[in-house]
Amino acid sequence: MTKRAKSRLLGALVLVWLIVIVVRVVHEPEPQRAPLKFRSGETAAADSTRSDGGVPGLVRPKLARGSEAPFKTPKNIFSPADLSSEARQAQAARPPKKPQAEAPVPPSAPPPAPPPAVAFTAPPSPSPEQLAAQQARQWLGQYRFFGYLGQGGDQRAFLSKGNDIFIVRVGDSIEGRITVAAIDASSVRLRETSTSLETTLSLTKD
Repeated sequence: MTKRAKSRLLGALVLVWLIVIVVRVVHEPEPQRAPLKFRSGETAAADSTRSDGGVPGLVRPKLARGSEAPFKTPKNIFSPADLSSEARQAQAARPPKKPQAEAPVPPSAPPPAPPPAVAFTAPPSPSPEQLAAQQARQWLGQYRFFGYLGQGGDQRAFLSKGNDIFIVRVGDSIEGRITVAAIDASSVRLRETSTSLETTLSLTKD
């Protein structure tokens, strides 16, 4: 195909394309135009009830005006001051708490009274007679009767004091202050001469 033939074919295609565009524009119907639904000064609520030619009206949300919804400062819900009116009334109705009265401190018990002083009284000193009797008992308690011998009415007693041994008869004196008052086979009675205090010694078998 020559260059000239190509140019003719391209021109024919452009012509056909232009014819198609013109035919489509001529035969396309004119778009319908709806009249204006809203006018200046009318509210959306009144316009939403109108209809034209059976076309339902469009309901659009009503925008809040600045005068109808004033700006409010947000509240802090965590602040104790932002309490509801009911809570504030409940707090106001509560009676104030009465201060708790301190428990009375019981008075301390008085210290116990000291025991009465007991006057120490020394025991009375023994009399000379009591001292002499005490010494006589001590002397008489030192003797022990460990033997008896009787021959033809002669009775003898064997006494001991520590390592000393005394063989005595009735009426004999021992160490100048003890007198043998009586003798029998089972006992001996001794008497202290200054106080006349007597004691009886039983016969011991050991």
